[in-house]
Amino acid sequence: MIRKFSILKRLYTNIAPLNPQYTLGEKIIHEKLATALEAPKLNVKDISGGCGSMYAVEIHSPKFKGKNLVTQHRMVSDVIKDEIKEMHGIQIKTHVHE
Repeated sequence: MIRKFSILKRLYTNIAPLNPQYTLGEKIIHEKLATALEAPKLNVKDISGGCGSMYAVEIHSPKFKGKNLVTQHRMVSDVIKDEIKEMHGIQIKTHVHE
């Protein structure tokens, strides 16, 4: 049900489209972040060589407006906390989208 909702939400809002070359792990992280943070620009990259143990995330969201960097990063990590439990590390870059 969540996946169906995220696909419908993406059709009717300005949410970043999935990269067709994403791995399954990248797709899962992308969909969760794009939907929860209404991100019009988002890039997720598996930087572990394909094993899914480390990701780099760059996200633009209007929900970051007025929030400090620590709060923005916490917002991202809260959305993907279950995925983070399985990782060795994550790099997060956030930007306020106007």
